Amino acid sequence: MNLRSVLLAIGAMTFVGASVAAASLLGDYPVLASQGVRYAVASLLLVAWMRASKRSLVRPSRADLTWVGGVALVGMVLFNIFLIASTNRIDPSLVGAIVGTAPVGLAVIGALQLGRRPRANLVAAAITVAIGTALVLQARVEDDPLGIALALGAMLGEVGFSLLAVPVLASIGPLGVSIHSTWMAAVMLIIGALVFDGSLALPMPTPTEFLALTYLTVFVTAIAFMMWYTAVDGMGAERAGLFAGIIPVSALLTSSMIGTDIVTLPKLVGVLIVGLGVAFGLRNPGGPSSQSG
Repeated sequence: MNLRSVLLAIGAMTFVGASVAAASLLGDYPVLASQGVRYAVASLLLVAWMRASKRSLVRPSRADLTWVGGVALVGMVLFNIFLIASTNRIDPSLVGAIVGTAPVGLAVIGALQLGRRPRANLVAAAITVAIGTALVLQARVEDDPLGIALALGAMLGEVGFSLLAVPVLASIGPLGVSIHSTWMAAVMLIIGALVFDGSLALPMPTPTEFLALTYLTVFVTAIAFMMWYTAVDGMGAERAGLFAGIIPVSALLTSSMIGTDIVTLPKLVGVLIVGLGVAFGLRNPGGPSSQSG
């Protein structure tokens, strides 16, 4: 694993964590159309960057498009619906903490997806990250069961965003996954908006909503997607998944900066534990991993 992959993973998850705070500003804005336009614009930005950098786009097979369609549906469409709905019910830092437990799923499911047992140090690190996020969480399920459930849905979307891309990263690359998943998500969301919202699908955003949508489009989608998939391609979903522990850190800090949450001592302790878990997981496991079967 190289330093470049580490820095890309850190940057991508920092952007994603801040998106939790941005999403909390869109509670009154139609979800489907806004996110559809976001992904449509992001796909155009990615294509423009591809041409400017003189890169080529690998033509995906039907099997590739099936996997990428899963990325778009689970990791983008459903993720954003759950994310925005949950931030409309519970504090953004709580949502970020729940989404930050994604390393547990990535460490275990990612290894099983490759046909082997999960590495012990990665599982231990993932559990440590989960403990840290639990401290940041500081909420009981009975406080708002639906809000917690929606945040859990967003967490599962975060897991799917990485794992569903693994089978096609080698064939079409991070750029191919990013471009094809964004336009497919845009199509799904815009069709959904026309069906469910009709003429009310895309009202004029307020200045705050416009800034939030711009951030989600440029930084979280066009930039973070490329950073994340390049990192996953370089270090694997198991290790890259540990960096999802950065999400609650970024969510807490950005939410406090825009005044939607406050920083407390237990939350800071949780952030420190998350950092320790990520650092432990990045250590050399000391030998080849056990093979299943």
